[in-house]
Amino acid sequence: MKYLNPIVFLEKMNGAPVAITDTAALSLLRKKMLAEIELSDSRVLNIHGQLFTKNDLLVFFDRLQDSRELSWHQQIAADQHLLHFLETGVLTGAFKTYSDPNFLAFIVPYYEPLFTTAVIDSLQRRKGMITQQLFANPLLLDGPAQTTCYRQIHRCLKVEEEKLGIVIEKLRAKQTLPHRQFEQFFDPGWIQQLNSLPAEFQVFRSDYGIGLINLALSIYDTYFKRGIAVLDSLAQLQTSDYVQERGGIRKKELLVWKKQHPAVGNGKGIMSLYSRLHGKTGGVFIMLVVPLAIILIFNAVLSDRSRNGKGTDEKSYLANSRTAVHMNYLLSQLSNAITGKLVGGVATGKQVVPKTGDDVYGADFMAGIRQIPHALGIVGTEDSFELQDTLDANARAADWEFAQHLRLSNKTPAAVIALVQARDSFYSCFISPGDSVVLTLPAVSRVFFYAGTQWSSAMQADKPLGDSTAYRTKGFFTKDYHQANELLLQANLTIVLDPQEWRSTSRDNLAVEILDESNRLVLNLPGPTAPGITLYLGD
Repeated sequence: MKYLNPIVFLEKMNGAPVAITDTAALSLLRKKMLAEIELSDSRVLNIHGQLFTKNDLLVFFDRLQDSRELSWHQQIAADQHLLHFLETGVLTGAFKTYSDPNFLAFIVPYYEPLFTTAVIDSLQRRKGMITQQLFANPLLLDGPAQTTCYRQIHRCLKVEEEKLGIVIEKLRAKQTLPHRQFEQFFDPGWIQQLNSLPAEFQVFRSDYGIGLINLALSIYDTYFKRGIAVLDSLAQLQTSDYVQERGGIRKKELLVWKKQHPAVGNGKGIMSLYSRLHGKTGGVFIMLVVPLAIILIFNAVLSDRSRNGKGTDEKSYLANSRTAVHMNYLLSQLSNAITGKLVGGVATGKQVVPKTGDDVYGADFMAGIRQIPHALGIVGTEDSFELQDTLDANARAADWEFAQHLRLSNKTPAAVIALVQARDSFYSCFISPGDSVVLTLPAVSRVFFYAGTQWSSAMQADKPLGDSTAYRTKGFFTKDYHQANELLLQANLTIVLDPQEWRSTSRDNLAVEILDESNRLVLNLPGPTAPGITLYLGD
């Protein structure tokens, strides 16, 4: 919607200032302009490139009778920088401050599209100063308009992140690329431009920071100094503490590697470093046969605070969801059971051996969630807004209308429990050795895999989650199987579906196999994923 200030417009038509309260002058101008339309062959009046029909002019003059709307036009006319921006979309200076919600509601239809376009254009053309100036100005957006605006900006940023992922895949494949193709992603000016975005984009910056770590790990053995430069740029990016911690650890590891390989270019590459850091035997080996849409994220196991049930994993789309705290508690208890650290008690009741398809954790988990129906600082409350992804329809609840079917096959001698976390819901699914299931996943979900043998339904965690809830994990495998802890904590999948793709698309295009190869638990995606599915592997 193009903004037209009636005060400025009438002055141009009259050739001199016009008093808006001068009824006679306005009536004369109205008759003059309507007469010009009648005399025009096209029955349209072209005024400085803007076309008016007879009906447009009648509506225009009728709205001049609204004194409140007219006062808003007068405020805009008195603010030359705001007026110029609304007319051209070009920022020339700082606006005045406006706090009247009615004025904001009036100006939003004109301001929001121009602001959004200007920000996206500045990001695409890497014009950092313009981005800074746009967000330094008073933000003339109400709540719904801000959500619309930020969603579009986020989509633009995700394109940049996807480009980074493609470059990383090419570098891992040892393709020769011009330096500028990967240097643009950690350019200091670009990092500063990302930092100028408001706090609602902190999650994206953290995700992008993980991408920078992967970029450094993909080039260090060929361009060592540039790999270190990437991590130095990461240190300047405003991300979560967790990402900064991981970046610092990776930098130290690369410096150690450099001392061991002083001749730059003689390194054995990323997989050599990954094997050395995580051990050449045991652990989890991730085998993926997937397109470039899948973003690999090489990180160590969850941070200490995640293992203890405090805080959340910064990479997760569900980091601040309603289920986050309970999920971290459940993972910490399962991990403790695998590693022998669980001081468990014995639950009353009959021993029950699950069968394929049984939900062994869901009922107690959701009962614990309902004990805390709302919490400050999580997605879905009025006290906090966090832009998690492009699926705004899911910002309040898991969108099951666009659910995807995940075919999960357990091809190991151990039993596996799939743990399916969504924004506001959770369920589990027991899979016997050699069996398979079909899981239903909402549009944004995360799936963890808990494997083991010798199930005990009587065993329970020694401590509940916090002091305000009676939620306590019940049921554990009592015998570890081939480093199941790494499978649980590292080999989880975050699945993000695009609802636009899934309105008319088959939902049976995602399959995962859990294999046992040489005493290693292996995740295998046997076929390509369909358009509209994005997978994130690991933390």
